[in-house]
Amino acid sequence: KVLSFTIPSLSKPSIYHEPSTIGSMALTEGALCQHDLIRVVYSDLHPQRETFTAQNRFEVLSFLMLCYNSAIVYMP
Repeated sequence: KVLSFTIPSLSKPSIYHEPSTIGSMALTEGALCQHDLIRVVYSDLHPQRETFTAQNRFEVLSFLMLCYNSAIVYMP
């Protein structure tokens, strides 16, 4: 089974951040084209983690790095 989820755009405000605190982003043609782009990440099903412990730290951080590395090409 494959799990999909979206990574929200940091250019729009959310309950976690204000876009003005991130700093000014260069308005290049590529950045304007991708302004409203929503990224969907597909991954195999991973067990849900309720707590972050020493036993599951490597697995959780590996998955987060996988998500980050797959989205880094879209960063301005």
